[in-house]
Amino acid sequence: MPAPETLNIQQPGEPAKASTETGDTSGQQTQQVTTTTEAPAAPAYKAIHKGGGKHIIVDADGNQVGDFRGDKNEAAAEIARLVAGGEPLTKPAPPANDQGDEPSAKASTANVDPFKIKQPVLTEEGWVCPAPKVEG
Repeated sequence: MPAPETLNIQQPGEPAKASTETGDTSGQQTQQVTTTTEAPAAPAYKAIHKGGGKHIIVDADGNQVGDFRGDKNEAAAEIARLVAGGEPLTKPAPPANDQGDEPSAKASTANVDPFKIKQPVLTEEGWVCPAPKVEG
């Protein structure tokens, strides 16, 4: 079988080029139509290595997206999730204090029982140490 007159050379990562040749059987008239697809747009997200095996996700402008930090495989899964339409991961908000306006009870030597504590406690007056165990 003879080789085709034109070869379509494809580099890794390039989209495939389709070519068709039509003409009569005598080979006098040959028409070649080549169609190429546009190169895919740059990915909207990519993983950036931050050191220590940790990666973050950035958008096309290089701004960090969400609070994701993980290894290379986790970053690839996160990018796939974001491309599919998922929301960026964010850290949960810290819990609000339920104490309200009440001042916190400060430890004082009167409030701390040295027979019930297991380790030293710092109070406004100084350290209160646990009382030694009495054998007997």
